[in-house]
Amino acid sequence: MLGNLYKAIGRETSGVRAHSYVRAIASYHRMQATPGFTAAAQWCAGVLRQNGLETRVLDFPSGTGHRYWGCMTPDYWEGESGDLYLLLPGREPERLASFSERKISMLARSMPTPPGGVTADLVVLVRGDDEAAFDGVDVRGKVVLGGGAAIRFRELALERGAIGIITDDVPEIPQARPPMDIPDAIQYASFWWTEDEPRAFGFALSPRQGAILRQRLAELASKARERGETPPRVQVRAEVKARFSAGALNVVEAFIPGQTDEEVLMVAHLCHPEPSANDNASGCSALMEAAAALDRMIKDGKLPAPRRGLRFLLVPEMLGTYAYLSQDEERIGKWVGGLNLDMVGEDQAQCRGSLLAECPARALPSFAGTLLARALREAVGGAKTFTGSVSFPAYRHDYVPFTGGSDHFILSDPTVGVPTPMIIQWPDRFYHTSMDTPERVDPRILGRVSAAAATYVYFLAQAGFVEACWLAEQVACELSGELRAAVGADCEGALEAAGCPGPAPTTSPAPGKAAGKAAPEVAADLAARAARFARRVDFLRARKLLDAGSVERLIEPARRGEFARFLGHLGTRMDAEAAFARDHGLGLVRTAQERLGIAKLPPPAGPAPADTEAQGLVPVRKYRGPLHLDGWQMRLVPEERVKFGTHVYKYRELVRHLMVVAMYWMDGRRSLAEVSDMVEMETGRRETAFLIESCRWLERLGLLELKPAK
Repeated sequence: MLGNLYKAIGRETSGVRAHSYVRAIASYHRMQATPGFTAAAQWCAGVLRQNGLETRVLDFPSGTGHRYWGCMTPDYWEGESGDLYLLLPGREPERLASFSERKISMLARSMPTPPGGVTADLVVLVRGDDEAAFDGVDVRGKVVLGGGAAIRFRELALERGAIGIITDDVPEIPQARPPMDIPDAIQYASFWWTEDEPRAFGFALSPRQGAILRQRLAELASKARERGETPPRVQVRAEVKARFSAGALNVVEAFIPGQTDEEVLMVAHLCHPEPSANDNASGCSALMEAAAALDRMIKDGKLPAPRRGLRFLLVPEMLGTYAYLSQDEERIGKWVGGLNLDMVGEDQAQCRGSLLAECPARALPSFAGTLLARALREAVGGAKTFTGSVSFPAYRHDYVPFTGGSDHFILSDPTVGVPTPMIIQWPDRFYHTSMDTPERVDPRILGRVSAAAATYVYFLAQAGFVEACWLAEQVACELSGELRAAVGADCEGALEAAGCPGPAPTTSPAPGKAAGKAAPEVAADLAARAARFARRVDFLRARKLLDAGSVERLIEPARRGEFARFLGHLGTRMDAEAAFARDHGLGLVRTAQERLGIAKLPPPAGPAPADTEAQGLVPVRKYRGPLHLDGWQMRLVPEERVKFGTHVYKYRELVRHLMVVAMYWMDGRRSLAEVSDMVEMETGRRETAFLIESCRWLERLGLLELKPAK
């Protein structure tokens, strides 16, 4: 159903033109709430207006005291200049970094120094994000050089009185960026002041610069010790000119009117340091190209005027979406769906990533991920075998579950309720570095993504009964694949976990023994797998039916009864698929049981202590939308602030994803144990103790309330 629409739109979109937008946007140092972002926003608005779209730039107050839902905002920052010099005894000052040469080399929102700069001793650490590295080290009034995660480094150094930090870290990215893969790149890092807190300046060096500097300083110290002398005093001088003030977050908004008050949304974030081409000049450029093509085709009569309006937003990531949504909450209910474009244009050969359609989280019933996957399938096609008789994808691509990390995670929160998938390319070898330049962007794939994005939003803007039934059928068809994956994870894996993969052995194992494990342990594992699998089948069937039913939103009221009957037929088919999968999967478990000589599986184990505690707690969210934690820690006393930072850093992977998924399931009625059940079904991980500890912290921060279960 999407093929002809994609082809028609594809003839009107140009990857070359979109790539010219990338080059222009990449020339701006467009950090959130800065003049560079404002200038980039005005440029993008001008392009959209030149293409005939109704466009405006909206300003939302930003700064200490301004909060949108659970998101605090930073002061407006004007960075004018910044230079960092190395001072060694008997030598001329040596410049290490300069804002005028490379904007990314000075951390955004760096504090200004006194006129003429500030000179301070330099402390060198291997890793600045290692709390133990600061033990016994006096950093008060000094500048600290360290590797590791810049956010944690900043926190640890500043709470101990450092006046500045220097980071030389470019983190590894599995399958894309091994250590020292791009030694001359500079990593994007920034400060994020939202409340009264210790502030400082910061600079970033490349890994090669850092390694050379560390080696030089080590050699100086070694030679001094060989001579019986005290190692020379190493200092740096920093000169930073910058201003903080009350300001605004700028959001570019363009609109194509529809025939009703319903709308479809497309969003891309415009921020990040110069150049930041793939992240995310590419998403903004694809959005502008898609918007211009649709507007032109509608006005020229090549496409019918849409039933629903099409709204396009270019935002400072997260902040702009929070601000835009919270200032006019009534409009949210008019949006039937959205699409987020983030890092969509990378040259796969250079950047080593794949083109992904990322679904919304499972807590929000949604057809959106399915529709995006079908649209993207059109975009990646085109390659043919040697004889030309068979087609196959021309680009690496996949359809993946929700991971978050961009503006779609706000829109798809059930408290907001706008099903919004994302197009992204990941991993990216040059992600968040000075080497993310326009030369890493492929105009061909950028053009295809522009057409796919336009196809997705226009389909939703036009969809009625026929399109909704087709889409519901597509959603329902995905159940069988999800059930197969569950069989593989829980049931086929049972054979391997029990130590008896492959065909049945010619001799039976000794009773009570299997693969070196005691039979009770093996039996308990099989019982747990069987119970988890049965729950997963029920979960997948129930959620997929809700996903299919969510297309009812697209159908005119007079035909919703007809759709309900159609959905009933889909439900019957899905019941049969679920029953077959359950029988097949549990049959595999029984096979493993028989081969291991286990006469009877034990009953499921009782709840773990953490689950028992979680059964008595009902988390109640206090803010609409997911939480943006920056700044909230300042509400804690210093000692608790340190402990909270340690918790967030220790569990950083869980905080970024699993905690977000858990928040989506918190509806004010489910116990935390029930939330943990849902998270396990969605992600395959059960981390109840972590959820309890995290919710306790959020309660202390005033972001959540834990009520006793009734």
